Amino acid sequence: MALLVLTSACGETERGATENVSDDPFGPYVPPEKPVECRPFELPPDLPYLNCEGDPVGSWTITYGCASADVAAAELMTIIGGPCPGLRIDRITSQQLGFFTFNADLTFTATASITGTITATIPTSCFDNMPCAALETFLGMEGLLVHECTGTSSCTCAIDRVPQIIDGAGPYTITGDLLTLQPAGAPIFSKNYCVNGSTMHLTGTSGPTIVDDVKLVR
Repeated sequence: MALLVLTSACGETERGATENVSDDPFGPYVPPEKPVECRPFELPPDLPYLNCEGDPVGSWTITYGCASADVAAAELMTIIGGPCPGLRIDRITSQQLGFFTFNADLTFTATASITGTITATIPTSCFDNMPCAALETFLGMEGLLVHECTGTSSCTCAIDRVPQIIDGAGPYTITGDLLTLQPAGAPIFSKNYCVNGSTMHLTGTSGPTIVDDVKLVR
């Protein structure tokens, strides 16, 4: 299974937010530079704006985004070596800032970044009843940006998502609903996209699994 939420970049860039407990996981615009909590954590299984394409030309500001709790939980189970009854994702927060401009000549400019934290509770029975400090060390050695694990029979750990940054310009291509950016001297950035009026969604997938979604407005 590809590690998409906690240990490798999954290609999203967003603008900051505050605490949000809307029933819509993609939520309304909220002011920048504070973390936003995603509720519900699970992204809808069939997002209505997948495969809709549209014209991305224009200037866009990222307003909100979230990652899949199911994918994060599956990654953790892969890392600790198998199924873990009782493992749960307690909280996902995102902090984002970003702007994109897509030109009609198939070039773009962008300055965008996303960070965030996933809080997970993991029963100690899933890792040989080691203390939480040992779990924290183990997860760090596995490449996770873990900075706190506490508890006794279960460990609650705060794990930062890998920061993702786009800062530059270059060409972009569109193939069906796949939008691919090629910033000069930087990694390629690809997302499924949908433009509907003044709203754009950039959605990350792994096969049929939805990993994350980002909402932009112009």
